[in-house]
Amino acid sequence: MKIEDIKDYKEILTIINKNKNSIQRNYNLKDDQILIEKPLINKILVVLQKPYYKSFDKVQLVKIIIKDILKLKNNDLIMVKQGSIFVKIFDETKRRKISKKELNTEASRYNGIPEEDLESFYNEYFAKEDLEYLFDTVSNIFVKKYFIKGHIKNTEYEKNVFGIIQKLILKELQNDFDCDEDFYIGFSGYIFRKHFKTTFEYISDYILKEAAQSNKYILEFLDYYSNNIIVFEGKKYQVPNLEAENGLRWHVLSMVARIKPYIMAQKYINEAKFMIENFENEIETLYVDGISPIEYNEKNIEIAKEIKKEIEECNEDIEKIHDLLHTLNKKDGMENKKLELEKELIEIREDKTELKDELSAVRKEIIEKTTIKKYEKLIQEKKILKNNIYVRSKVIKQSRESYVAIRNSLTKALMSKKQLLRAEQSN
Repeated sequence: MKIEDIKDYKEILTIINKNKNSIQRNYNLKDDQILIEKPLINKILVVLQKPYYKSFDKVQLVKIIIKDILKLKNNDLIMVKQGSIFVKIFDETKRRKISKKELNTEASRYNGIPEEDLESFYNEYFAKEDLEYLFDTVSNIFVKKYFIKGHIKNTEYEKNVFGIIQKLILKELQNDFDCDEDFYIGFSGYIFRKHFKTTFEYISDYILKEAAQSNKYILEFLDYYSNNIIVFEGKKYQVPNLEAENGLRWHVLSMVARIKPYIMAQKYINEAKFMIENFENEIETLYVDGISPIEYNEKNIEIAKEIKKEIEECNEDIEKIHDLLHTLNKKDGMENKKLELEKELIEIREDKTELKDELSAVRKEIIEKTTIKKYEKLIQEKKILKNNIYVRSKVIKQSRESYVAIRNSLTKALMSKKQLLRAEQSN
């Protein structure tokens, strides 16, 4: 959609002009940054709720509007962050034009964008949790696409891995903000370079999870690093080793045997926590008036006991009045007293009837045994899972050191490439 297609542009422009105080220019004391606050964005979104815009991405429409009103260029950056919109203006004159000769060289690092611009944007808008999500997502996609589905060969991996990962980072960044292609390329390279080792640590985690499940292809891929020397295209190469800090080399089978308890315990805990959450949601549906069905029944049983006690007292009073009336019937001149007792008897009987109705209502409120059993079963299953989590947590604690050592060895190997032996270089 183009700006001309936004039918309510004038109305939105009026809203923006009336809320100029919600546009922070020189945001954080930087003249190349602008922040459009959430309340103003929400007012624009209200206008875009009209039926005409039903099939459009409302956030993208807001970006188009902001880009037009602020007269932003294609190389300027616009992103949504916690409901607000952040804009970073880039000075095109600071960008170096990369010549064909400089492509894929150190000179083309960050695609000609000044590192200080990339660092400024990175520091301003990338929190720790954002980065963790980015690396986890990219690593997960990479392992699924190129390992589990693609069965990438070690030689192909070594040749293409860095380019593949940077492209995956770029694609994820495109979901977060709008900018020109040059910035995406430069910033994805900056992120990858800055967190090079961290990225491969995440990839190692996903590969080791598959190894613990005895994934045949993954085990074959890892077995490559058990070699010392390989011959490739007639030449000898030194292969990156899965080497521990003490210099010993890991064999794939012994490595899997060491990591399996840690990974399987971690897997169980994650699944158990998910199940506990489901149990808690189900348990909550069984609550009545904010208390458990057992407590609710106990409360109603106590109420029923009190009502029964009052009914018994009514019965005793009725019996006493009957005895008095029987005695008075044998005497003359006691009509007034008899009338009083008969009136009192009627009142007590009415009270008794009301109490019986209350007792009946309370008994109906008592929850069925099947529901109580269901509740007790859920509580018991939740307790078992919590106990099992405690046991598995101890396994993780005991095996974490071995896992981290192996993960570090694999990370180092994944970041490396086979090296042509010196003897071969002289030939």
